[in-house]
Amino acid sequence: MIILVGNATSDTLQVTSGTSVTSIACHCSWVDDNAGAMTPGNTNTTITASTTPTTVHTAVVSAHQVNIKTLTIRNISATATLITITHTINGGTGVVLMTVALQPNYTIQYFDTLGFEVLDSAGGRLVTPLVGRLLATTFTTTASANFTTG
Repeated sequence: MIILVGNATSDTLQVTSGTSVTSIACHCSWVDDNAGAMTPGNTNTTITASTTPTTVHTAVVSAHQVNIKTLTIRNISATATLITITHTINGGTGVVLMTVALQPNYTIQYFDTLGFEVLDSAGGRLVTPLVGRLLATTFTTTASANFTTG
């Protein structure tokens, strides 16, 4: 869950592309909590030829809390770019939530119930291999009790 709080300097959620690209499409949906009164909202932001951080939600009103429900970032450029998603609390130092080299037509999705995932151009979920995982098992049958590997 990503929570943004309205303070003297409001929290921000920003997306940065590592190289200038023609177009990164961002969609952010949230629920604004004002002392128990819930108001949904969303924004669509297009990042074009920019390597500076872009805020992907509206400013958080003082004394409000915003729960980010979904964040979708799609590289609709012809070139790959490094995408960095940063959460800054009360104007302090930003913390990188995710960095990924986003290929053309690939998408980063965040859901408050699932977290982040990356989708390929066909919408398939990418799974990064982990070091030390079991890749395969081989069973060998021998006629004798002796088995030698080489």
